[in-house]
Amino acid sequence: MVLAVLAAVRRNILTPEVGRTVYTALALACSAAALWALTRFRAHYDASMLNWRLRRRQRKSVLDNIEF
Repeated sequence: MVLAVLAAVRRNILTPEVGRTVYTALALACSAAALWALTRFRAHYDASMLNWRLRRRQRKSVLDNIEF
């Protein structure tokens, strides 16, 4: 999409000011999408770490079962 905006500016379809505005809007939209994805990932990660069925097995030592 950025390449299309740059090509449109180069071919004088868009003025440099409009191209800069479109480019900035695309950057802000991508940043917002990344922040949204990050919050969704963090919520899912926190929920899965607290879920006892998805908890990783804890390694036990062989020496724990030996009685002296």
